[in-house]
Amino acid sequence: MNDDIRLGRDVASFFAATAPSRGPDALLDDVFLTTGRLRPRPRWLAMIKEPPMRLSSRPVVGSPTTRLIVLTALLIAGIVATTGAVVGAASLLTSDLPGPGPQNGLIAFDSNGDIWVTNVDDTGRTQLTNAPSWDRSPIWSPQGDRIAYWSQRNPDAPYVLIVMNADGSDPQMVRDLVIDRLGLSDDQTAPDWSPDSSRIAYSVTDGTSIWIESLDPACGTFRRLAEGSDPRWSPDGTMIAYAGGPGLSEVWVMAADGTEPHRVASGSGPMWSSTGRIAFWWAGNGGANDVWVVDPDGSGNENVTDSPDDEYWPS
Repeated sequence: MNDDIRLGRDVASFFAATAPSRGPDALLDDVFLTTGRLRPRPRWLAMIKEPPMRLSSRPVVGSPTTRLIVLTALLIAGIVATTGAVVGAASLLTSDLPGPGPQNGLIAFDSNGDIWVTNVDDTGRTQLTNAPSWDRSPIWSPQGDRIAYWSQRNPDAPYVLIVMNADGSDPQMVRDLVIDRLGLSDDQTAPDWSPDSSRIAYSVTDGTSIWIESLDPACGTFRRLAEGSDPRWSPDGTMIAYAGGPGLSEVWVMAADGTEPHRVASGSGPMWSSTGRIAFWWAGNGGANDVWVVDPDGSGNENVTDSPDDEYWPS
């Protein structure tokens, strides 16, 4: 017997002689007390429990954890893709449509010399004005709380510009064309509110010239901006598009204060889109009148409808 074997037996004999034959009396009670305080593992957690003795933190292909992660990632990707598709479709649908209308959902119109409002399904029709004067061309403020319109006291009198509340109350005359012996450049042309409702633009004439005015409805002060007609505020309120040039046959743009007027295209009836472009109608090279769009700086002029039929007044 060599020394290594003899040493091993001596060590084993020593531990066998000195080790207790049973555990301490309180050991078992301590084990039960400790384990009794442990919270049982939920059943659902057992479904994704990793196999024991996992040496790598990388999930094994096909494990429950992997499947859960993959399904979650696919769900998130689906939501993102769907949201992007909806936003993209909305952008396409509104690319060159007019800006937002009044916020109250009502339609204002004139009928037999009075101003009316109604819901889009023609329910709740309500007459707002009922006077001997002839009222026409109502236009909502962007917030939908006021209406501006032209009123004529008798068939031969000049018009006055009136602003009233959405329910027809508190009508206030803010511009009297009688004093200056002026008329409207076009009886069918409605005034136009700035996006923040702080100003109203419109066009008037003395019988020889036609020009655009900008008015503060709060105090009635106004200023003359430029020669032209059909003024329309840009969506951000910094510019005004209008018909100008020889015979009012051109689309012009100026700053809100009347500075920097410049021609952008041939055409009539300018109207801003929600994207900041200008829609108008033009006969092109002697053909039918089509709807066109152009950028405020005159670039990007393009035909939208290109139809053999005449098309006017985009809105």
